[in-house]
Amino acid sequence: MLGGIEVMHMIRKGQMKCAGKYPSSASQQFYFLAS
Repeated sequence: MLGGIEVMHMIRKGQMKCAGKYPSSASQQFYFLAS
């Protein structure tokens, strides 16, 4: 669970870049990783 919290912080701070052409919102990136 703590790993998920750290990932969410990284997404929110923009440290995780999306692979697509268009940037996703933080929630979209988190749900993509969770699925």
